Amino acid sequence: MDYEKVDENATYKIACENVKKIVNAIKALKIKYYPNFDRISEEDKKTFDELQIKLDKISEENGLDELKVALMGEISSKYDQKSNEDNQKAQSSDDVLKSCYGATDAEVTALSYGKIKQAKKCQEILNKYLDGINSKNYRELITEYRRKKFGELTRTRENNDKETARWSNNLSVFYKPQDIEARKVISGIIKNISKTQEKQGVEQENQVTDELEIG
Repeated sequence: MDYEKVDENATYKIACENVKKIVNAIKALKIKYYPNFDRISEEDKKTFDELQIKLDKISEENGLDELKVALMGEISSKYDQKSNEDNQKAQSSDDVLKSCYGATDAEVTALSYGKIKQAKKCQEILNKYLDGINSKNYRELITEYRRKKFGELTRTRENNDKETARWSNNLSVFYKPQDIEARKVISGIIKNISKTQEKQGVEQENQVTDELEIG
């Protein structure tokens, strides 16, 4: 019946979205520990294993193995480190291009969290990959990709500054100048908001509201 087909299509669509969400969560962990995934914490390793189990289960139950393989293959090509120089040289130009994109993603993410040392390491890895690219077109693609990613980072920081200023202005009506303790509390809340946004990039407004309620 028609309604059964509608149900099947809806279930399939939801399953596809769940597969993508799980893969994105795996991607985030790959970037977090780039370039050495072996240093993953026990807690994150447990999360990573659980995500893979869920991914396999949903993919198998809904006939989405091809989607899973394609998405995970993309993550591997971008964020998995190659074992040695010979393996890197054996890569195709497209593979090296993806590796450059991955190094850039990890670098920008590290900078958004204030991890300068890790960002520099990502840049060093990128430079090694670039040594294997002779194509002017590919180098231009990488330059454009980096420009886009760093532009997003700049806009994120600008949005964070505006958001912090907005909350600062909103909070200012809740205290009187003579109330020293209240000023200290509000000042602490604002600093915490700013610190959280600097670490996490774009802060969800409901998370900020929760923090204010706790304060």
